[in-house]
Amino acid sequence: SSVIQMNGVSVGSKDLNQCVLGCSAIVDSGTSLLVAPTNYVNDIIAAIGQVNSDCSNWQSLPNINLKINGNQYAITPVEYVLNITGQGCMLGIQAMDGFPYW
Repeated sequence: SSVIQMNGVSVGSKDLNQCVLGCSAIVDSGTSLLVAPTNYVNDIIAAIGQVNSDCSNWQSLPNINLKINGNQYAITPVEYVLNITGQGCMLGIQAMDGFPYW
């Protein structure tokens, strides 16, 4: 894992004005969830909207865009919606209190 700096977060075309002054993020390809401090996650979830547990709407959900080194990196619904066998679809984003990293 390595620590990087993020400088922006948007959901679809909506800029959430997060991390403008910088947020530290850990790149960990072995994690199945997107984890971030609670104060950021609530705004992201509100901007995404409801993920239907029957998986009927995930294709119409917006991308989450992270600005890193002046580049926008899209996290698509395919990547942030979990389809769990026997349980259906759920948002793969988790808030973590007291954890300073994305």
